Formats: sequence, C-alpha cells, structure tokens
Amino acid sequence: TIEEKGDVKKFVLDIAETYKDNKSEIDGLISKLASGWDIERLIRIDKDILRIAICELVFIKTQPPKVIINEAVELA
Repeated sequence: TIEEKGDVKKFVLDIAETYKDNKSEIDGLISKLASGWDIERLIRIDKDILRIAICELVFIKTQPPKVIINEAVELA
C-alpha cells in the first residue's frame, strides 16, 4: 500500500505544489464548471476537495479518473 512505501508525504507535497503552481487555472475551472455557485461562497473543505481532485485529474494523472472521483466523493 501507499503507506507502506512511505509515499504519502511525497504524494501530498506533489498535490500542494501542483495546486500552488496552477492555482488560477484550477480555481478558474471550479468557477467555470460550478454553474450557479460563486467559488467564494463554497465551503472551504468542499473547495479543497475539488482542488485536490482537479490537481489529480488534470495535472498529476497517476490514477484512473474513476478512482480520483470516488476518492473525492468519499472525502466529501
């Protein structure tokens, strides 16, 4: 598992760095696709879950989309 390999910290740092490098594009996607919702009015944890999922789906791409989406739903 990922925990046994000690890759959890690296994975978390990869997501954080990816978001930092692509913040405006990621938040722009959320704003564009969350029709009827102002990104500033979304609850912080919901925004963060969306940001993590978009980082993985659009930039990191190490897991199949259905796995990433399932994980985001479980977190939510």
